[in-house]
Amino acid sequence: YNISESPLFDNNKFEAYEVIFQQSKSRIIATYDANGKIVSSFERFYNIMLPPDVMAVIYNQYPDWTVHKDVYLVSYYRFRDVKKIYKVQIRKDNLKKNLKIDVEGNIM
Repeated sequence: YNISESPLFDNNKFEAYEVIFQQSKSRIIATYDANGKIVSSFERFYNIMLPPDVMAVIYNQYPDWTVHKDVYLVSYYRFRDVKKIYKVQIRKDNLKKNLKIDVEGNIM
């Protein structure tokens, strides 16, 4: 998204701009500086199809459990590494566990 093409953009008026992109199962909040460069973003995606590495670690460590819900989170700050994490709730009978798993499939 190019914020500088927005009719609301005026680099002499504001120090930063926050833009929210939203759909039924996702939300992205992006912050741009007065020059139109992205400074940070936070992304949240609900109940997505988990990657094979993530599914494999869940089913290997919790073989009789099922995935009940999940959230994929991505956070970006300029000049830092991007953080990506899956928060997954698994259930078995009347039990539930909340897991945090990185993109390589490591449970944190």
